[in-house]
Amino acid sequence: MIRARSITTRLTVLFSAVAVTVLLAFGHVVDLLVSGHFEMLDQAELDGKLQLVRHALAKPGAIDNLAATQTELSDALIGHPGLSVVVTGPDGATLFASDADHVAAPLARLAAQQAPPRDASARVIEHGGYVYRTIVASLGNGSTSAPPAIVTIALDISHHRDFLARFHAQLWWAIGAGVGFAALLGWLAARRGLAPLHRMARVTQGISARRLGERIPVESFPGELTELATAYNGMLERLEDSFRRLSEFSSDLAHELRTSCARRSAT
Repeated sequence: MIRARSITTRLTVLFSAVAVTVLLAFGHVVDLLVSGHFEMLDQAELDGKLQLVRHALAKPGAIDNLAATQTELSDALIGHPGLSVVVTGPDGATLFASDADHVAAPLARLAAQQAPPRDASARVIEHGGYVYRTIVASLGNGSTSAPPAIVTIALDISHHRDFLARFHAQLWWAIGAGVGFAALLGWLAARRGLAPLHRMARVTQGISARRLGERIPVESFPGELTELATAYNGMLERLEDSFRRLSEFSSDLAHELRTSCARRSAT
């Protein structure tokens, strides 16, 4: 026969389950907020650089005077590590590339394959073991008759991914520690909450034929157990009364037997 689990165990498991649910929900919300914060920062930086490139290329003769335009864009992008900008002309030729390590051009091709030329929404792509958030947008070139140029901006977000990986690991450790701590608190709370039942058990163990007058102190019990303690005291009162009557009956019977024996002896 399988022994049923104790109330303490059940309450501890229930408390732990509630703690797991709450902590997981909290961790999920925190993860969404942190990830969303990074996405907003990346989107703001990409939008800013897109406006910069559009402003530079919107000037009359900007594309015709590529040397001056490239110098202006290069100076504007100084101090932005991990940022790659590529401007391609209507014929697909590269008009400007911000970096010299040939990372921008492959990123431009990958990003253009995943996004329409006029779509400026950010997308995440991987290249060379790194993760980039990119946007692809069409640009006016100062001439209403010529086709627009296309700009691709890529931001290295590998450090964000590494941070989120460490953050997730620490978050899981924190959730695990929180569940363990919650289980311990649940066990302590259950033990403390069931202490009146243990006192009732000790009183019950002390009940005997000579100690039927003991009662459970109802006033020291919580409201949920008052009815049980009152009913138990009522049972003890009935047992005491029945035992008292049985004792009186036994005494009367013994007295009658002694009297009857004495009479027979006398005759």
